[in-house]
Amino acid sequence: MIEYLVALDIEAFKILNGAFNPFLDHFMWLVSGKFAWILMCIALLYVVFRNNWKNGVVSLLFIALTITLCDQISSTFIKHTVERLRPTHTEALMPLVHTVNGYVGGLYGFVSSHAANSFGVAMFLALMLILSLCACGDKDVSGTVTPQESQTGAASTVEEPESEFQLGVTTGGKYENKFLGIGCSLDDSWTFASQEELAQMVGTTADMFDDEKYAEQMKNIDMFYDMYAAADEGLVTINVVIQNLGVLYGAAI
Repeated sequence: MIEYLVALDIEAFKILNGAFNPFLDHFMWLVSGKFAWILMCIALLYVVFRNNWKNGVVSLLFIALTITLCDQISSTFIKHTVERLRPTHTEALMPLVHTVNGYVGGLYGFVSSHAANSFGVAMFLALMLILSLCACGDKDVSGTVTPQESQTGAASTVEEPESEFQLGVTTGGKYENKFLGIGCSLDDSWTFASQEELAQMVGTTADMFDDEKYAEQMKNIDMFYDMYAAADEGLVTINVVIQNLGVLYGAAI
C-alpha cells in the first residue's frame, strides 16, 4: 500500500513539474520567496495590532510559537526520521526534474517545512475565527444579547471608528482643526479671539463652560465660531463658523 501511494505521488509530481509553464514558474517562485512572506507579515501585524495592541502581542506570540513548532517538528524530527530524499536528490528522478533558478533545496523533502509553516499559521487564524464566531453566538444562546447586537459588535471591529468631534486649537499665530483638516498661519498683525470671546459671540457666557465640556456644549447649538481673527482694528477678519444642521433641523448628526 505504501509503495502504491509513493508511486502515485511520483506520477502526480511528474505531471505538475513537467508542465514547464514560465508564468507558473515565476509566480510560484515569487509566492514562496521572502518578499511574499514579508508582505504577509506586514498585513498580519496590521490586522492583529489595529484594534488592541495587547491582544496583538498575545496573538503574535502564539503565531511565532506556531511557526517555531511547525518548523522544528517538520525539519528536525520528521525529515531526519523518515529520510525521504527530495526529487532533486533522487537519482532516478534527477534527470526528469525541472528546477527554477537552479534551486534544488535540502537533502530531505518529507514533510515540507514551507507547507507546514504556512498551514500552521492558517489553521491558527482559522481557529481564532471559529472562536470569535462562537463568542458571537454564545450570548445569543444564553439570552443576554440579540443576534443583531452580536453582528453589529463584530462589524464594529472591521469598520473604521468614528472620529470624535474636536474644536480647533490656536497657538501663537497658528490655527489648526485636525477634525476638519483645516488651518492657517497669520502674522503678528492679526489677533485671535479667545475661547471666552468665541462663546460670547453665540450668546454663551464664560461661566457656562469649562475646557473639558466646551466642545460638548457647542454640539447643542446650531452655529458657533471655531476661530475668529481680526486685523487693522477689526476692518479685516477671518473666521471659521461651524453650522450644526442636526440641531437646526431637529435631527441628531
